[in-house]
Amino acid sequence: MRQLLSALVVLLAAACSTYGPSNGGNGYVEEQIDERIYVVEGRAATEPTARAIALVRAAEIARMNGYTHLIILELTSGHRVVTETLNAPFMETYGSTGAFGQPVQHGQVSKLTTNQDAPPVVQVRVELADAETAAARNGVSIEDVFRRYGAKIGYRG
Repeated sequence: MRQLLSALVVLLAAACSTYGPSNGGNGYVEEQIDERIYVVEGRAATEPTARAIALVRAAEIARMNGYTHLIILELTSGHRVVTETLNAPFMETYGSTGAFGQPVQHGQVSKLTTNQDAPPVVQVRVELADAETAAARNGVSIEDVFRRYGAKIGYRG
């Protein structure tokens, strides 16, 4: 019975893991900016989990490219900003109309809103580095990142 319960706990933990590429939901999205500069975005139900996802993915990218350290250039967190552009142009009349009585067109309306219902997003911009460069610029070891954040998100790399 204990073995069955243990197996069930392991399966549930694996199913709840949020680590992996995001397809619009939880997970990570990455973009290479320069040869050694990446922006990684983590999305999850909580801000600490989103941060862990972003940092672990950045460490994983460093490892895949033969680097041992990260230099964190910027870390931001918040909720996704949603931009909605209405399909129809914004039509408005200022006391008169255009040719043949048609309303005058003044462009499209865009609406910016912060989606507080969306999961938290953490974005980290990092530079991949070797140990010598990292020591000179306050870098962090990717192994330290894996140890500190990997278990929180079910990372098994």
